[in-house]
Amino acid sequence: MDIKQKQIPSDGQKILLRALAESVANPGCKFLEVGSWCGDSARILGKIAQENGGYLFCVDWWKGNVGTDLANIAKKEDIFSLFWKNMCREGLEDVVVPIRANSDVASLILKDHVFELVFLDGDHRFEATLNDIKKYAPLVRKENGILCGHDCDGYISDFDMDLIENGKNLDTYKNIHCGVVLAVGTAFKNYSIDHNIWSIKSSIIDQGWQPTNITFPAPIKLIEEGYEEFNIIKFGENFYALAQGLGSVDFNDANIDNLLQEYCDKSQCFIASSVSEAKRLVARYYSNAFKTSLADNLKIIEALKQDISCRDEDIIKLNKDIDECRADIEVLREAIFSKEKMMEALKDDVLRRDESIKNLKEELSFIKSKWWFRLFNGRSDNKNKNMKENL
Repeated sequence: MDIKQKQIPSDGQKILLRALAESVANPGCKFLEVGSWCGDSARILGKIAQENGGYLFCVDWWKGNVGTDLANIAKKEDIFSLFWKNMCREGLEDVVVPIRANSDVASLILKDHVFELVFLDGDHRFEATLNDIKKYAPLVRKENGILCGHDCDGYISDFDMDLIENGKNLDTYKNIHCGVVLAVGTAFKNYSIDHNIWSIKSSIIDQGWQPTNITFPAPIKLIEEGYEEFNIIKFGENFYALAQGLGSVDFNDANIDNLLQEYCDKSQCFIASSVSEAKRLVARYYSNAFKTSLADNLKIIEALKQDISCRDEDIIKLNKDIDECRADIEVLREAIFSKEKMMEALKDDVLRRDESIKNLKEELSFIKSKWWFRLFNGRSDNKNKNMKENL
């Protein structure tokens, strides 16, 4: 089951939350988080509190928000045990103070405490969020304390009011946390929003709240350039192997999470917790690509084998046809040879006949030359007949 441990999914949000906490941290500081779940944001705030010898109070009933997947998960999983295991793994068991109660009860328990920073990430519905703001804002240090929260997708003016009204009593509506947007915009006139984290700071001089306006440089560090046509960089807590063909990637882009997901889907980006893991992911990509290419080539080879087999059968048929043609040609040659012999015989016969005709012509010429032939020539037929009879 996906327990959805990562409630602070982007590096930009983690960096901003860290920057907000560091801006008010001092020796013995106290931070408060309302809504901890598995401790994703508590790791960040707890580490800064630990560095300053302070404490982080975590308020949650660890049952999940009403009407969400988290509530269904909490019915099957011991989320608090997982939360505490994560804190111990981070070495924060002496820094984090868990308060297992709903936010209303916890606010009564903590009403006499003062915190340098309060981070709200509990029930996202409008009334619940507004109630948390009203109950926990007074616990923030009066001068330069910070009140902030998660999942504020923009200012009220950024959205159609019908959408906000339709979704304000739901955890999310059309991927917008309408209740949070409306509650923050209702409670405060001026506030900062960056990476979906809203924040304000207290001011005695101005007698109220002012936007924090905290900006931070993108801590991008090039670890290795050109590793198997990937650049390995460090941004926040993660290492990224980015295909060199992507060119320069702006990690401060408001849409960076979607861009990175798109790059990951195309195997142009790999996200890891260490340099070695990033390199392993790149190596695995090339290995898988090689296997895929090999499989494709094997398919092509198999297709070629089948084609060659078919062509071999065609060649056999053609050879058979050629042999039959050769046999027919041989028969024709014999027939032609026989005809030629007949022609030679006919020629000889014609020559013989020509010779006979020639002889007959010579004999006729000889007969005509005889005197008695001339004697007969010109006489009456009866005389000639009698003469012939006498002869």
